[in-house]
Amino acid sequence: MKYRNRFGFIFLVIFILLQIFTMQSIYAQTKELLSVDIYKLAVEKLSKLGIISSKDYLKPSSYVTRQEFVRTIAKISNVKEKILNLREFSYCIDVRPSTELCGYVNWAISNKYLTISANGKFRPSEAITFSQAITALIRMLNYNDLDL
Repeated sequence: MKYRNRFGFIFLVIFILLQIFTMQSIYAQTKELLSVDIYKLAVEKLSKLGIISSKDYLKPSSYVTRQEFVRTIAKISNVKEKILNLREFSYCIDVRPSTELCGYVNWAISNKYLTISANGKFRPSEAITFSQAITALIRMLNYNDLDL
């Protein structure tokens, strides 16, 4: 009788563990698919507004570079004319003058939305950090450093 109860107990524990792992696996897959769908919806909305190109941003597992971010915030701010005037020189040694990126970078630096490193580099191909992005957006909304 004791042997039968132990066998039933072990079977019950194994059954419950299998159910828990199966449910967690299904939850993780559903959550991932849901986040991709929400991501695609957000990208489509931003693409319709002309802020980003959806073909460039349909990669939710990759990071946003500093040059992609600076172009996006400039488009949000609608400063196309100012950017054209800021292409002649470069504040950074790793951004060539007379390029479209140079205008975007100079605009962001002159408005103190983004900063350059101590050695004078903007590092356009590096990923933008969450704190850098939030700081830039807060400054775009005309808050100052005390509000951060």
